[in-house]
Amino acid sequence: VTGPEVGARIDRLAGEVAGVDHVVAVEPGPVAPGGDTGLFRVRFDDPGERLPVAAVEEVMDLAGGAESDRLQVELGGYPIETVEQSEAGSESVGALAALVILLVAFGSALAAGLPLVIAGVGLGVALGGVWLMANVIDVPDFGVQIATMIGIGVGIDYALFIITRYRSALAAGREPRQAVELAGTTAGRAVVFAGSTVVISIFGLVLMGRSYLWGVALATSLAVTTVVFASITVLPALLGFAGRTIDRFRMPWFRHDIEGRRTLAWRWSRVMQRRPLVAGLAALVVLVLLTVPATGLRFGQPDAGNGTDDLTSKRAYDLVADGYGPGANGPLLVAVDLAGATPGTPDTLAADLADTPGVAAVVPPVVNDTGDAAVISVIPTTGPQDQATEDLVHTLRDDVLPPAVDATGATASVGGTTAAFIDDSEQTAARLPLFIGGVVLLSFVLLMTVFRSLPVAVKAAVMNILSIGAAYGVMAVAAEGGRLGGLVGIDSATPVPAWLPMNMFAGLFRLSMDYEKFLLSPVGEEDGRTSDNPNAGADGLAAQHLGGALEAVEEDREQRDAVASEVEIVEEQVELRRAVGAAIGDERDEGRARRRRHDELGAQKTPPRSGRVSGNRGSLLHSQRAARASGVRRDRLRRGGLDLARPRALRRRPGERRRARPRARHAAQRRASVLVAPARPDPRPPPPRRHG
Repeated sequence: VTGPEVGARIDRLAGEVAGVDHVVAVEPGPVAPGGDTGLFRVRFDDPGERLPVAAVEEVMDLAGGAESDRLQVELGGYPIETVEQSEAGSESVGALAALVILLVAFGSALAAGLPLVIAGVGLGVALGGVWLMANVIDVPDFGVQIATMIGIGVGIDYALFIITRYRSALAAGREPRQAVELAGTTAGRAVVFAGSTVVISIFGLVLMGRSYLWGVALATSLAVTTVVFASITVLPALLGFAGRTIDRFRMPWFRHDIEGRRTLAWRWSRVMQRRPLVAGLAALVVLVLLTVPATGLRFGQPDAGNGTDDLTSKRAYDLVADGYGPGANGPLLVAVDLAGATPGTPDTLAADLADTPGVAAVVPPVVNDTGDAAVISVIPTTGPQDQATEDLVHTLRDDVLPPAVDATGATASVGGTTAAFIDDSEQTAARLPLFIGGVVLLSFVLLMTVFRSLPVAVKAAVMNILSIGAAYGVMAVAAEGGRLGGLVGIDSATPVPAWLPMNMFAGLFRLSMDYEKFLLSPVGEEDGRTSDNPNAGADGLAAQHLGGALEAVEEDREQRDAVASEVEIVEEQVELRRAVGAAIGDERDEGRARRRRHDELGAQKTPPRSGRVSGNRGSLLHSQRAARASGVRRDRLRRGGLDLARPRALRRRPGERRRARPRARHAAQRRASVLVAPARPDPRPPPPRRHG
């Protein structure tokens, strides 16, 4: 890099980079001892997380254009790594994997595509809101990743649950409109509860004591809320358009049982129920064994040396490590406050730092123009992610700097990117148990409120702790490298980023709360319907049979409503019969009184020649009057819409065709039919009272 041609190219590149927006200065650095590697530092006006991507990409383009056969230019640093990670997003890979799983689960291309559509619509709207929110509050880059991850997950899960209920209702013989209503009132209600629980619990991130986590919590909550709203509004509309064609484009090589009986999940639940104690203890032992490695989990920020060779940050890391040593990729900065300090303090501190074990080199102190502050760069002998570098930071803070500045009157602090990542990891690890405990406690209270069962809430809390412990244990084993780490591209021991455990817990807790509600609700409803606990557990936990239990419950509810309606009709008919009977009785008594007075008057005026003639004559007159009165009453009731001379099921209006008497399907309805049919009133009048 010391040749004239190469030097000219480097100077021209430095001038072009200095003219890029947000670039404050371009500072040349030292040349490696071999003379074949050099570097210069680019200073931006904003931190890496707030730096516009366009400015970083422009610097990367200028560096690529300056390369030649004799000059290799590579870029490293946190801003470069951030841009590379954003370009290598894995959301498309996750969506493709989800599509394959949905095809296997549903066996239908149309049914498998709807959850992805709902997740895409909800997430698209949510990300737009997140970008608007970023203008008001700070939202870190990984906050958008968390919101995207959880948004896709809940969108697919919630839509999958509602579609499963819809298909079960169609298989039970319901019309598409009724199936949509059933899915919305059962699965939709569960989706709203699960989403609300996730939104409330996500705000447990603020227990970590980091201000930027407010942006993560708000962004993730917005994503979940939007996806839930899309699941209960957009999805029912799409199901209404799909109708019975929801299973169109079926995959012929997949066999599905919508009824849910005898499926793999149903048979597996039966196997677990045969030896519940043995199965529970075996699962507990496995989870505890997986949790044990989590005790050795080391938090830290992985450096660029873990990347692949196609990344410019990885190539730059290797060049710096070969030319200057691995510690040059993460120098430590010692900031010295010289206000009131004795002369020569910076040089004295630099000498003490150079004599510390683990320090490869110390750059001469740089003092500001006013002489009240100085910066000393310390190059460790190990890389930024090594445990030895973390130990060196604590040694400088605890053992080297305090005695070195005691007699000088100055104050010194160890900082820099490497030290900042170490501090953040330690503080996150210290508060992670508080975060997990607070969220688990909140979920315990919510489940107690919903299920009103202490065992259910305790079981959920224990399962949450065991599952997150097992996940952390597997992650710790993979971070150590070896065969498991080699499967995911980790060849050597690597620290775990501090934000990764929070991401994992957020995702696992979301799954736990979703399926706690989705699985236990059908189990409880099936048990309430059949009072058969083993079958309720098998049918409720069988994923394909989730709609069956609520289908049966809904059918029983409709039958009870129908019987209740019949009972109300019976009561109304009984009251009507009483009223009509009372009216008829009053009119009958009045008629008898009139006939008695008439007979008495006739006997006084014209005595009868024989009682028989008078009796026959009185009976004839009474029969005529009774027939006319009875006909008038029946005509009035017919005009009012009720024919008491016929049973309720056979009454009809004038001009209406005769219809067959419907058969009662249930004993309660047969009893109702008997009660509804009133007794036919006797049109014959009572025999007249004879006088002789």
